[in-house]
Amino acid sequence: MEQVQKYDAEYYNRSAVNKFFHRQFQGAIIDYSKALYLIGDDAVIYFSRALAHLEMNQTNHARADFMKAKDLGFPIPDEFLDKCK
Repeated sequence: MEQVQKYDAEYYNRSAVNKFFHRQFQGAIIDYSKALYLIGDDAVIYFSRALAHLEMNQTNHARADFMKAKDLGFPIPDEFLDKCK
């Protein structure tokens, strides 16, 4: 079961990245969220989802995801947090 969840999480993460680069930010957020649900805490996915939130001007959600990524050890440049004010 765990192997299937990891495969599914990787699928959703790849799908989210593809949607992000096609400027389908809401779809990317949904897929990043599905990946996080399946694998739990992942700093890179939280960071990526924060970027999608930021593109949609959802600054509160972006800040929360940036802070979660930072708590998990991902180095967040101050300019990203500044955009969430």
